[in-house]
Amino acid sequence: YNWIVWAKTWISVQDEAIVIERNLLNRKVNTIGIKNISNINMEQNIFERIVGTYKIKLDTNSVTTANETDVKIILSKNMAEQFKQQVMLRMNEEYEEVLDEKVEYDVEYKVKDIVMHCIYTANPVSVIFIIAFLVACMIALNSVNTGAAVVDGIINVLGSIIAIIFVVGSVVQSLIRDFFVYYNFKARRKENKIYLSHGFFKKRQYTIAVDKINAVEMVSPVFSRILGRQYVK
Repeated sequence: YNWIVWAKTWISVQDEAIVIERNLLNRKVNTIGIKNISNINMEQNIFERIVGTYKIKLDTNSVTTANETDVKIILSKNMAEQFKQQVMLRMNEEYEEVLDEKVEYDVEYKVKDIVMHCIYTANPVSVIFIIAFLVACMIALNSVNTGAAVVDGIINVLGSIIAIIFVVGSVVQSLIRDFFVYYNFKARRKENKIYLSHGFFKKRQYTIAVDKINAVEMVSPVFSRILGRQYVK
């Protein structure tokens, strides 16, 4: 089905617009004005790295789609670079090859910095839950008898143990998720552009026009306030 859809899809970059035409059962033409594009971002997961493709994401100034990406297009690496270059040229913006690893960044986070970020933004309830779980495990280990009684006790509460493992696993996953999302975080400012790059399993590269930013929000969770930190949205 997807093969048929994309075989009947044409994408063209014109002087003032990007036109996406789809001729399946019904002909559908989506026209995006170049002047309405706020961000052109590139994303690449592990599979896309293997096959050599990039996902182009276009964000517009539309209020109705403010919390989601307006257009997603998967292209080969070379074609993705050409597509972004053509769009930015029509936006009268300077195009810079952000895929080049030799580009110098203003901010580069090491592994230690990302770990500390996860601690600063951790949910206090999750941390308390994990500490309580570890304390309970230590108390249980100190109070059990040796021999067959231990095996019988474990078998009797096996279901509860599995349930607790799943719960703790979900809590730990929420704590370490940001580590893989913001792994190798880099940021730089050049004139009217902010360039961001980060991600372990899914590499994300953002180009943000400063004059298209609608708001800047400073957030201080509990641990961040205690340790004198903030993060920016």
